Amino acid sequence: QDDTRVKSLVLYFSLFFLVPATFNHTVEDNPYRFNAALSLLGSQGFTHGRHYWEIEVYSSTVWTVGVARESVPRKGVIKALPANGFWTLSLSYGIQYMAGTSPPTVLSLEEPLARIGVYLDYKRGLVSFYNAESMTHLYTFRETFTETLYPYFNLGFLDKVCPGDFLNH
Repeated sequence: QDDTRVKSLVLYFSLFFLVPATFNHTVEDNPYRFNAALSLLGSQGFTHGRHYWEIEVYSSTVWTVGVARESVPRKGVIKALPANGFWTLSLSYGIQYMAGTSPPTVLSLEEPLARIGVYLDYKRGLVSFYNAESMTHLYTFRETFTETLYPYFNLGFLDKVCPGDFLNH
């Protein structure tokens, strides 16, 4: 959603690229805009069904991706945890993959992730993450969802987002 992105983020919709801006530009603040991190929500919200998308991270060393409730806090420093309405997977400074639990669940992976699959089953209350190249399961959150959920991206230095194969049922 363009009105949720932080001011220093430029979206290149036609190429599915999301990159931090390297130039100064003016974007009005609004209550929906994240203001302290390179974060944004996807444009399509989900209140039912099963959905899948993929994110290419390649050599990015800092990122957080997953799902967020529509009502997540957007001002100030926010911890992307289920208690705050986020179900995420992250890479911290190229060193450690973690599921966004409290405390964080450290994931031991045999190889670096280049493409991450995110699967949401709203009715069953599941958010699952996969290595999209091998379809190896990484982590699953179980929750009861009560409001609209959106794809969530905290870019760090995330390279690009791909449309993936959506499963809408």
